[in-house]
Amino acid sequence: MLLLLSAESSAQSNPVDEIRDAILESLSPEVLGAGYSAMVNFATSPDISAAIFYPDEDDSTLNVYKLPYRHVFNHDSKGWRPFVQALVSYQTLKAGFDLFADESISSEWTAYSGSLSGGVEVPINADLVFLTSFNMGLARLENRANYQGLIANELLKPALTGVIFDWEADAFLLGGSIGLDYRHSFSSLDFETRGSLTYNYIDTYDSSSEFVEFDSGVTTFDIEVSTVHPTNLSMGNFPLAIVTLLGNTTFLGPYSDSLGFNYFFEAGAALEADISSKEWKVKKIRLGATAIYGTDVTGWSIIFGYRY
Repeated sequence: MLLLLSAESSAQSNPVDEIRDAILESLSPEVLGAGYSAMVNFATSPDISAAIFYPDEDDSTLNVYKLPYRHVFNHDSKGWRPFVQALVSYQTLKAGFDLFADESISSEWTAYSGSLSGGVEVPINADLVFLTSFNMGLARLENRANYQGLIANELLKPALTGVIFDWEADAFLLGGSIGLDYRHSFSSLDFETRGSLTYNYIDTYDSSSEFVEFDSGVTTFDIEVSTVHPTNLSMGNFPLAIVTLLGNTTFLGPYSDSLGFNYFFEAGAALEADISSKEWKVKKIRLGATAIYGTDVTGWSIIFGYRY
């Protein structure tokens, strides 16, 4: 398409400008902003994790690494329990574009973000807790591209630099979330369901190019179901339990598939060690893995969790 556009240009027209104008017309700031915002907004679970996603529609790989810390005040109280949570995440999205023989572009988008949340847990009864929080943070997004071939370097590189590829942007994040946490014990089996709805508004305040300035809102729905089965095994003096995990993450809104998929499921298992004998604030730790699958994506993740 890009070659046809340049071929149809008049003799007085600059083909680089023609291609750039065509890209700007076909990709609105809302579309670009939704994709960048989805990267920043992607990780919402409070567990430490590393995940790899393989979208089916193209040759791309999304890596998500996140390190959260959560502290609940008055954790044993039956009344309202304030909490704070800090989250640091690092994400990369790699994609390759084969144009034709000996002509290609490989690119990598990188997102660094840090956020701080403050909220409250409100017990409804002995098993059900309502949660609400306010989130704020900062993010930096970068892109780098490598061009292979004469046409890619001489024609596409100057047209796409600062528009699609090779740019930097800094953004702030504001948002909030609401959720429910249900926990119940059936004999020796512990059952927990956690669901949340998160909205984050992301806006750039500095960028290397005016073409990558964006503001966009992203809504994410998460639900996770887990069961804990005690065993007769132990690690040292710490009893071990088997944890089963099921979950779903869904992006909502008009550009919900800006990452190449708009939902995915997770299923996996973990080992959980009861370290309450140490009388630390953290009572249990777990290590496990999940498989990721959906209509347009597959992948896997490693999870390190902790429970108070």
